[in-house]
Amino acid sequence: VRVVHDILLKRNAMIEIFYNGRAYIGEEEFNRIVNGGNTRRSRTYVSSTRTPVKDIYSLLLQEASQIENISINYFDEEEKRETEKVLAEIENITLTSSFTYNNEIGGKETSKAKALRFLMDMLEVTEEELMCCGDSPNDLQMIELSKIGVAMGNALDLVKDRADYVTDTNHNDGVAKAIEKFVL
Repeated sequence: VRVVHDILLKRNAMIEIFYNGRAYIGEEEFNRIVNGGNTRRSRTYVSSTRTPVKDIYSLLLQEASQIENISINYFDEEEKRETEKVLAEIENITLTSSFTYNNEIGGKETSKAKALRFLMDMLEVTEEELMCCGDSPNDLQMIELSKIGVAMGNALDLVKDRADYVTDTNHNDGVAKAIEKFVL
């Protein structure tokens, strides 16, 4: 966390941190978003799910041992690519993305596939019995884990290329259509 902190602080990155089941965001960024200054983020979503704090970087260090996830938001793809190169050099983290203008940093063993594997073991479910749907790079490991990996119609091409099947978009009941096709 301290290494990530130092890199992101130097870049003046817009970050959110997650710990104890809550999401925190810098007050300045929060206000910019809810006042309509950032078109890449939903005002309603941010205002209803994020807790603004005066100094997000101080909170990051203060809660370093409790951090579950660090999310970085970008204004452009070039800034994202440059930051990703630097972050990719850090050992013992997982670096992924859930949409075009963000990165997510978790622990070394953090992934949706790991979470699914835990549930599968507990429920005695095998990969042969598993179907997963996703649309972003943070879904790739779970899509590859499952017998039937389904990419949403609105998924990034990277996800579509690695899935077994591409369904309709999330707005057109793509998950329901995949369930009807492969499960029912």
